[in-house]
Amino acid sequence: MAYSFITGIPTAGKSSVAEKIAKEHGIVLLGESFETTLKRNKKNPRWGKTEELQKKEAEDFFFCENEQYKKEGERYGWKIFNDPRVAEQELLKMMGL
Repeated sequence: MAYSFITGIPTAGKSSVAEKIAKEHGIVLLGESFETTLKRNKKNPRWGKTEELQKKEAEDFFFCENEQYKKEGERYGWKIFNDPRVAEQELLKMMGL
């Protein structure tokens, strides 16, 4: 499921306004590495406080969700980044700031 850069909501059908906007404007920020994702999960766990759950969450995000976001970004022709600082600069440029 792709998210519109402007609305931040899942795009629906091919005729939706969000999808039309998403085709023109968007970026994808992927996880930098599994280790970085795990480190983030340890600081702010969502699935649980055990290291086992934090590792499982990191695996799910980095190896499953990350790939899906990349495919969606490629589908819409969005720019794809692994570095949040570079992504932020592109986002500001897209916004005209």
